[in-house]
Order: sequence, then structure tokens, then C-alpha cells
Amino acid sequence: MREAAEPPLAPSGREGVVERPPPGIARGIFAVSPLVVTLLTGLLLFLSLGYYTLRLLKIRRR
Repeated sequence: MREAAEPPLAPSGREGVVERPPPGIARGIFAVSPLVVTLLTGLLLFLSLGYYTLRLLKIRRR
């Protein structure tokens, strides 16, 4: 799907064509805010770091 819009890196006032995926699975199943994605990423990062920290401490105790 092609849409006429101002390209993000073009100088102001110039119009071009912006390529976008067609509606449906290419755009994803769920529409969520960037804040939700950031929070979920942070949670997964902390869980991973916690897991490996506990694993490292367990190895050192032997």
C-alpha cells in the first residue's frame, strides 16, 4: 500500500511516497502503545538478569 505523505527525513514541504505494509498480519495482531512495549521489555530484561544472577550465585556456592 502506498500513501502520499511527507517522508520523515525529507526537508519540510516536500511530499513523497511512504511505503506501508497492507492492513492485517503484516502490521501485527495487537495494537499497543509504545509505553506497554517498553515496560514489557524492561520486565523481561530484569527477569533475565535475575535468573542469570541467581544461577551465577548457585555455581559459586559449590
